[in-house]
Amino acid sequence: LGWVSENQSADNNETMIGAIQSTISAEKIKDTNLIRIAVTGKNPQKITRIANMSVQVYMEESLSQKRREARETREFIEDRLATVEKELKQAEEKLRSFKEKEPVTGVAIEIERRLVILKSQVSELLTRATEKHPQIIRLKEEIKEIEQQLKSLPSSELEYARLNRDVEINESSYRMLRDKFEQARIAEAEKSSDVTIVSTAA
Repeated sequence: LGWVSENQSADNNETMIGAIQSTISAEKIKDTNLIRIAVTGKNPQKITRIANMSVQVYMEESLSQKRREARETREFIEDRLATVEKELKQAEEKLRSFKEKEPVTGVAIEIERRLVILKSQVSELLTRATEKHPQIIRLKEEIKEIEQQLKSLPSSELEYARLNRDVEINESSYRMLRDKFEQARIAEAEKSSDVTIVSTAA
């Protein structure tokens, strides 16, 4: 508003600030997401300026807080992204190194994927049927057979499947974090406030 000057004493400025603050009140309008800001005083022009400036400051602070939260989120994701990227490279290197040393076919990978699908189907069916349902019984028998197949595989195949699974998990985490990182960058660059003025003071 330009009513506080650096040339004035700190006490005078504090008095002016306190006087302005004492004229302002705000309330949330019941059953809405609206806030009514009211300013009382004897000078119509002065209190109109205070009311409208209060709204502008509120909007600016809202946008500033939104950006601050987005920046903190972006920084957190950025740190996590760097960690996951490092873990992904390590997992890929372990997988590559293992594959060079051990003659593996990767058969355990497909078997494990089939096992995951079957267990997921059982879990989904159990939300609307009992353990005695013919389809659930059949699926559980197939799961047992596949688990026996896995046990009969060489340890090298199982280890290769585990290392491959580590790579897939890290890749999935990395992609998810990349998406969230881009979203956070967009939010941080946002220039519009979530607050809208319904009507100005006149």
